Amino acid sequence: QKAVFIRMAATRIFDKVSSISRCSNGDVKLIIHAKPGAKRPRITDVSDQAIGVQIDAPARDGEANEELVRYMSEVLGVKQRQVTLEKGRRDRHKILLVTDSDEETIGAKLRSALEDEKG
Repeated sequence: QKAVFIRMAATRIFDKVSSISRCSNGDVKLIIHAKPGAKRPRITDVSDQAIGVQIDAPARDGEANEELVRYMSEVLGVKQRQVTLEKGRRDRHKILLVTDSDEETIGAKLRSALEDEKG
């Protein structure tokens, strides 16, 4: 019983990282550390500081930002119009807003994507 409780507690802790938070208007805010120019898009890290995301587009003319929004909507299982780039158009540190979702669901989707990458 203790092992099950510990696993459940670890899952809850992971879902409550500071890089995923609820805004006063109900949107979910994601702090992203984008890594453009990768061979393929993937989630590389989920920590209190940021969610690491490799993007397979160059950092010019907004291409990486567009790909980031597209990829994150795919990972989170939401429509692309539900994900907006709030801050960081010319920076690797970005803030994305996700409408009509919650921190627990987003945390679970990100954890699943990260685990899929690790095999």
